[in-house]
Amino acid sequence: MISFKNISIVYILLFVQPAYAGECSEVLGKWVGKRFDNRLESSRVLESHYHDDGTFQSKAHYIGADGTEMDHHESGTWDCSHSIFIITPEIVDGASNQYETTLYDILELNSAYFKLKPAIMNCEEMLDECSENVIFENVRPD
Repeated sequence: MISFKNISIVYILLFVQPAYAGECSEVLGKWVGKRFDNRLESSRVLESHYHDDGTFQSKAHYIGADGTEMDHHESGTWDCSHSIFIITPEIVDGASNQYETTLYDILELNSAYFKLKPAIMNCEEMLDECSENVIFENVRPD
């Protein structure tokens, strides 16, 4: 059965003009992103590792305004096509996936810098801040 979600993904991959047209192989390896999350009122450090077999692991460490700390772990699969970066979590915080595939627009990607934003906003399913102005910037760890 073909779902609306699958049709939407195909439409985006076929008809949306890519902002980034480089090599998706640049995604491979480890990345670190730091930002303040207005929705959760916390700072966040995200460590992600993308493997050449299409799998990934990530850990987000949040520190709230009151000093409360929380970790969020995900693992699953990733893919990249033109300027679209696709994340499909399979295990989230030790449990089977409760989130859907997330699509991101790659704004910039090179060997040292990875900048992206959500392509389709589904704020009910995002743990992180959700707004059209959200940009995720990642660099290689030291």
